[in-house]
Amino acid sequence: MSKELARTADLEAVIANGDLNSLTSEQRIMLYQRTCETLGLNPLTRPLEYLKLQGRTVIYIRKEACDQLRKIHQITIQIIERVIENDVLTVVARATTPEGRSDEEIGSVSVAGLRGEALANAQMKALTKAKRRATLSICGLGHLDETEEPPVSPVNVIEKRPIDHYYELVLRAESVGLHAHAAQLEDDATPEEIRAAYLGLNKVLRDAQRGEDGG
Repeated sequence: MSKELARTADLEAVIANGDLNSLTSEQRIMLYQRTCETLGLNPLTRPLEYLKLQGRTVIYIRKEACDQLRKIHQITIQIIERVIENDVLTVVARATTPEGRSDEEIGSVSVAGLRGEALANAQMKALTKAKRRATLSICGLGHLDETEEPPVSPVNVIEKRPIDHYYELVLRAESVGLHAHAAQLEDDATPEEIRAAYLGLNKVLRDAQRGEDGG
């Protein structure tokens, strides 16, 4: 089995276990890119994020992804209810596809003691949460978005190595159709090989950008 096939097999095994803690940086990039491709998302808008949640590393779907999903699938959102009960504001959102299929989800936030701007922000959060949850539900996605509890924040899952910066550049090249210019490097590539590959691919990207700008 080639090294590339072995890395793919390792990636699939980790995904099957539902915990992405042991992914290498290269595998994280590969998974990120494949997920974006599968969902039709633009990776340059950072639609996904790796987060630590209760000791596990997971992919979170961000607001940018939900906005893109609604556009891709022509999903319309209707707010059908807003209610405050026991100091908790709950918004109910209904997502509908062009085929007439619909799904409903809620977004709830505490508004105890809130007034003015703080109350307005809580109302917007509940609305956004309901819309995102309805979007993910009707798209059949079980991923959490960043409004879910418990509150979490992005983490640097694995410290970047020099080659990881090259892998990120390769990801940029793939997103604009220039992946054919990327050199195939192994994880044990020398610093000189990594630097040469990075500079070469970076020049290709700069030249392509100048061409688009008419310069």
